Amino acid sequence: IILFLQAKVNDGTPVLWYNESQTEGIFFPPESKFQNTQKEHIMIAFSLTNIKESMSHLLLLDTFDNFAFIEGQIVTFNTFKIDGFIQKDFFDSGMELPEYSPWKNVREYCFSLIKGKRTPLSFRFVFSLSRKNIGRLIEQNSLPTDPESVQGLYLNIHYDGTRLSCVTGTSFKTFTMDKTLEHAWDEMVEKFFLQKEIATEKI
Repeated sequence: IILFLQAKVNDGTPVLWYNESQTEGIFFPPESKFQNTQKEHIMIAFSLTNIKESMSHLLLLDTFDNFAFIEGQIVTFNTFKIDGFIQKDFFDSGMELPEYSPWKNVREYCFSLIKGKRTPLSFRFVFSLSRKNIGRLIEQNSLPTDPESVQGLYLNIHYDGTRLSCVTGTSFKTFTMDKTLEHAWDEMVEKFFLQKEIATEKI
């Protein structure tokens, strides 16, 4: 397990370090709505050992479709950055829309940027469990956490050109010493990979 050495907030923006290389980390979107809140992040990392099968689950199958897509970056001949935050003014008024697009709505577009004869130099996708499923996870585990206090339960999927990895993350709107939700989320992610038959190894 990779344990993050430090997590702090500079002007409301989470900055994270971990002990694999000291030069790169997984971070959460530095958006204004995340500022002026206290957060705590506890993470575990997985290596997705069968890259071909994992890529199929990610880009071709519906495995991750119900996760909220927070943001992504794909590096091929250019760098493509995608913000999953839904611009509600684009749609007709009165429509009920989530804060972020589900992955299924942007998956094909991301696949169109990645597919081709050459593999991408890198990519990074940040997913979150949907608000409904966050509440369900808390209820199923009889946790004392208020769902409204949870900013997000995250999956950070990163491809560096040779390796595909996934790091879990938890973010709260206010500071808490309670670790039960982080542990429940990590356990859920492990069960999810097993259920979907995605080969992983803890790093």
